[in-house]
Amino acid sequence: MERQTGRTPIDLIGPDFPFELSYLWSLFVDLSNGRSAGMTGPNPLSFLEIESYMRLTGTPLNPWEVEVIKRLDNTYLKVMSKGS
Repeated sequence: MERQTGRTPIDLIGPDFPFELSYLWSLFVDLSNGRSAGMTGPNPLSFLEIESYMRLTGTPLNPWEVEVIKRLDNTYLKVMSKGS
């Protein structure tokens, strides 16, 4: 719609991205780029994959940060499944 009208509908304008959490978004993107996929599309990120990432990159994460990454992953998978 934005391409056609040159304007973004007000309902599609969300809040500014919280800068303080941008590092978690970057971690999620990095993890997501290495995810496996099956016949039905992308597989969820496992705790084992997150733990391996932490160990291999030397990136310590608190449990709440892992939870945020898992929630981002759930949202990603929901969006990806709607496109199929």
